[in-house]
Parts: sequence; C-alpha cells; structure tokens
Amino acid sequence: MKYDLIRTKGNVKEQIVSFGGLNRTDNTEKNEFSYMVNLSSDKYPFLTPSRTVREVLQQENIRAVIAPQYSSNAEIASFTGVAGNKFYYEGAQKAMTIPDGDVTLADFNGRIIICVYDGNKSYMLYYDYTAAGDGTVKKMEQGVYDITCTAYSSGNPKDDFSVTNYLQASVDWSDYFKEGDSIFIEGFKNIENNTVQLDSRYQDVSPTRAISCIVEKVDGNKLYLQMYNRSGSVLVFKNETRNKEIVDGKEVGVKIYTKIPTMNHVCIHNNRLWGTNPNGEYIYASKQGDCFNFNTFQGLANDSFYAEIGTAGGFVGIVSFRDNLVAFKRDYIHHVYGDKPANFTIPKQLEGCGCIDIRSAAQVGTTMYFLGYDGIYAYVGGQPTLISKKLDRKYKSAAAMTDGHKYIISCKGYTPEESELLVLDTEHGLWHRESYIDAVGSFRWHDKLYIASSDTVYEYGALSFNDSEYKREEEKEYDWACESVIIHDDTFDNKGMTELWIRAKIDEGSEIKVLTSEDGGDFLTRTVLKPQGLKVYRIPIRFINGEFYQYRLEGIGNAVIYSIERVLSSGGRQYRGI
Repeated sequence: MKYDLIRTKGNVKEQIVSFGGLNRTDNTEKNEFSYMVNLSSDKYPFLTPSRTVREVLQQENIRAVIAPQYSSNAEIASFTGVAGNKFYYEGAQKAMTIPDGDVTLADFNGRIIICVYDGNKSYMLYYDYTAAGDGTVKKMEQGVYDITCTAYSSGNPKDDFSVTNYLQASVDWSDYFKEGDSIFIEGFKNIENNTVQLDSRYQDVSPTRAISCIVEKVDGNKLYLQMYNRSGSVLVFKNETRNKEIVDGKEVGVKIYTKIPTMNHVCIHNNRLWGTNPNGEYIYASKQGDCFNFNTFQGLANDSFYAEIGTAGGFVGIVSFRDNLVAFKRDYIHHVYGDKPANFTIPKQLEGCGCIDIRSAAQVGTTMYFLGYDGIYAYVGGQPTLISKKLDRKYKSAAAMTDGHKYIISCKGYTPEESELLVLDTEHGLWHRESYIDAVGSFRWHDKLYIASSDTVYEYGALSFNDSEYKREEEKEYDWACESVIIHDDTFDNKGMTELWIRAKIDEGSEIKVLTSEDGGDFLTRTVLKPQGLKVYRIPIRFINGEFYQYRLEGIGNAVIYSIERVLSSGGRQYRGI
C-alpha cells in the first residue's frame, strides 16, 4: 500500500557564523567539514585558506635537518643536516661517512651532536661549528687505542684516606684528556682493571669492578685517576703491565677513551645531553655542560646520571618537556623530574599509552603532543588525552613541528591515500588538513618554520595562493576545498536547500565554485563566485525529495568566508506500508 505524502510547512533559515574543523566521524556538527584541503583557522571564527609553502632549497636523500648557528643569514639559503651518508653545514659537505640508520641531531654548546642508531649499534658523532672548530665531523668517543700500558696503584681504600691510581704509557695524555674527564678502560688481562659500561639492568656488576674512572691529574705520560664502583666506593688498580700483542694479524693492546653509552635518541635539557638505551633499560645524562662525559659519578651536582627502567619494551626516544623530560616507549611514558643527580627521579610509569614515533613529539605552549597507536595524544603531565577522534584514522608514523601556535604533523597512513598533513589549532581545538608533505624533519630559524622532505626544504606558510611566486599544479583545478558534513537537519521529512547565502570577501584574481549533493549523489556546480569586495552572494538551489545533502566549496586564490546561511524547505515523507 502506498500512503499519500504528509504535507508540512517548512521554510527554515540556518546560519553558520563560526566554522569548525575537519570531522570524518558520524558524530558531527553542521559547521564542520568531512573533507578539506588547504583551509585554516587563521581568521577564526571565519573560514579562510591556509598559506602555502615556499621551496627554499633542494638536497638529495635528506635524513635529518637542524638550524645552522652563528649564521648571519636572515633566511635559510643552504642545507644543514644529514643527507645520504654526509653531514652538511650551510651547504658545505663535511668529511666522515655518516652510517645508515635513524638520525637525531641536537645542538649542544657550539657542537651539533649526530646520533645514529642502525637497529643494533649506535654511532655518536659531532661537528664543532664555532670559530675554534676545525670544520670536520668527529667521533665523540676519543682516546688512544691498542697501546702498551701500565696500571699502578698505591694505598688501601679501606685503611687510607686517599689512594693513588695512574696509567703510564709512552703518550702525552694531555693530548687526549683533561682533568675531570671520565674514561673507559679495556684490554687489561685482569678484568678488575677494566671499566664496566652499564647497558643492561640484568648485568651482575661485581663491587670490585669500576663503573667510573675520573681523570684527577694529567702529568705527561702519567694519567692519574679516581675509580669508583657501582655503590660509589673507591677502588684501586691491580698493578699490571699490558703489552701490545698480535692477535689474528691485528695489533691488540689497552684502549683508553671517553665512552659514550649505546643510545638510539638524544635531546638537550638543562645543559646536559640526555639519551635512551634502545633496549629500554637505561636513561642516561651527560655531565652538566660536557656532552662527552657520561661516566662521572663523584657525588657532585654536575655529575653524569643514569637510571634503570623496569618497564617492558625498548625506548622510542626522549624529549625535553617544560622543566623536565619525557621518555617514551610504545606502551609507556616515563616522566623525569629534577635538576641534578641528587634529586633526579622517575616516579611515573604511565602504562597502556606511549609514542610510536618520537619525531611526532612536539611541545606547543605547556602541552606535549605525540602519535600513539590509537592516534594523536595531548600530554600535560597526567594521563594523555586522545585528541584525534574526529580524524577517524590511525597512522603508522609521523613527523611533527610547531610554529609556536599550531601543532603541525605529517602523518604517514597505512595506504598512500591516508597520508596527510594535519594542523591542530591548539587554542580552539580544531583540525585542518593541508597539502601533504612527507616530512622527515623540521627546524625553527628566527620567526620562520622550515620543513624538510626527502629532497626539498620548504618554508612553511610563506606564500598566499595569489602571490606571484606561488605555482599552481597544472592538474589541480583548485587551491583549496571543503565539503560539509552530511546534513539531515534533524528531521525525517524530505527536504532540500532552496538557497545558499554566502557572506565573503574574495580577493582579486580569485574565485569560489559552489557545489551541492543530494542523498550522496554527485556534486553539481551551482555557481562560481567572483570578487566584488565584501559581498553577500545568493545561490539559488532546488532539491527534490532529498533526505540529506551536502555543499562543497572549491577555491582558487584567497578569500575570507564570514558566514553561510542555508534556506531550507521540507515537504513530507514517502514510504511503503508493510
């Protein structure tokens, strides 16, 4: 049986005067958008196109970038970072091959630290960019290797107020070490004369083994040391001379050098170099003001520091956060408090949520944002909050950055189509989507933000779509677009828009195409709006028996959309009886 239409009156006007952001879920507001590209909240509550990027320079196979220091350039004009297997500073290639692997760059008091982790081993390098630097990349672990050396001690730590320890060899130790350095010793036949590096909490470190050897004095060919075990007790050498030997065709002897722990990620905090052990068992901090010394344990405020971590899984990385640090695993967050070894504490072990890509961690204001398994989280020190529900998507990796106000994240999806560049307006909590850049890193320089892909460095937000330098991609028909969420208007009646009214200011040389769709059908072009100053545009529309509808705007150039009014008509229902 077919019932007659139920006729009802319905001429309703609804205005949108405050525009929301991207929302791909089914739970939406009428001012939100199910699709968008290159729109922003720069003029919130109004809708306006985002600014686009400017290509600054090209460089093949970029792996990591960092801002150059001591540069007189107002803008970035040359590449600084790791590309391929070389490090570049302001466009100049520096000697030494950079190993393959994940790269972290950090600027520490005139030196760029280059941390490379290849999945099994870490390589710690540095480049000194000060006037005193010699312009080369060097290993952070430095010293003398495979030499004949004598270990000598006098005094008994249990009975004597002080003891004497020194190493003697046919070298001038002042060429390699200075007072206060922590050194690592290996190669003596008596293992108690060799130093132990703490890299696993499962190590059984005997109280007779030294974990810290501190240079007390350098006197020609004698290197005087203070030696401590894990509990801080003083130790002495077992007197021994170790000669060089030929083993398997190679000369083998004693190695004396500054030891850097195995780390997969580093950051700078309170004038210390911090790092995480990839096995997830240790967090390390260098001596304050000295990134080369990780094994100085004398009970002083500027000592090195290490902490054992008991949670499962390896570390993803560590970042400076406000006046503390956050060390991430994939399922844990460890918060590091304190300002010296005596009060460093790691009381928090937030379980069930962590970071899956340390490049996604960026602080905006007082909030840290990062990518977890379930999406993007905000962290202020308590339990992290999932803030990406409206995106309705998960990502396998991401690289994030900030211009000081927005959280900008280049997300790599599980399919190429799901990869996108997202921008969070942290003040209003709105997500917007911009043209995708597969970012590998970023840096701030003066008041500008630079983003690097694998072959190009861009200045973010440098151009408007009407700038003469902007080049539109030939295959694109528009610079920006947005598509409204599905609108039912809270009624089961058949309905449609009879008119759209748009209050906008369209720049000269720009235009806006207006399209509509009924019941999920194709979008049909209704009109193209041309510049007329600040103008209210009326767009006549007629729908027939529509249960829901959407509108779409496609723009070329720049405009500001202040409000949109929909004139609605509803007329009844049509259905079949059972």
